[in-house]
Amino acid sequence: MRHHTRTYLDTREVERLRRLLNEMVAAAGAGDQAAWSDLVARFRGRVIRVARAHGLDPYQADDVAQETWLRLYRNLGNVRDPFSLGAWIETTARRESLRALVGRRREELTGDEVGVDRALLDDGEDAELEERKAALARGLKTLNSRQRALMESLLAEPAPSYADVSLRVGIPIGSIGPTRGRCVKRLRQELAPELV
Repeated sequence: MRHHTRTYLDTREVERLRRLLNEMVAAAGAGDQAAWSDLVARFRGRVIRVARAHGLDPYQADDVAQETWLRLYRNLGNVRDPFSLGAWIETTARRESLRALVGRRREELTGDEVGVDRALLDDGEDAELEERKAALARGLKTLNSRQRALMESLLAEPAPSYADVSLRVGIPIGSIGPTRGRCVKRLRQELAPELV
């Protein structure tokens, strides 16, 4: 007997999923935090996959996710067909990923990027690496205490999630990416003479 793998949803499953999404969107739109969390959990994997497919690093992918969720939150009242929400979220994540790529190109000082990541990941000699780490430590001291705590948390190994950083530093998840961007820009300005 041959078994066929089912690659479609039957009518009952479609209706169940449609009702579930309708309820989740309505509840999230009415301020139900659990419903909002369920929506984010349901579609988070899609958003991250789209961002990573665009070549974004984990931090940038988290930034794309935050922008996507922000846009969804602002538009919850305009969702006419919650069943199509996945496609809307993927399209929004794609657009945000492209914006992140354009932003990344604008931030690069030269073709050979100078910044926090390079300071920590340089494959050069130990002495040069130690100099870079020392320069980074000096640069971090120029940040205010909250920014310094944020950057130190983000630089921890293994890399923490934005949720962990938010709890540790007391910064809303949606503010981590923009704050990180401002800190990196400032560090690049401070460190550029030492790291070039």
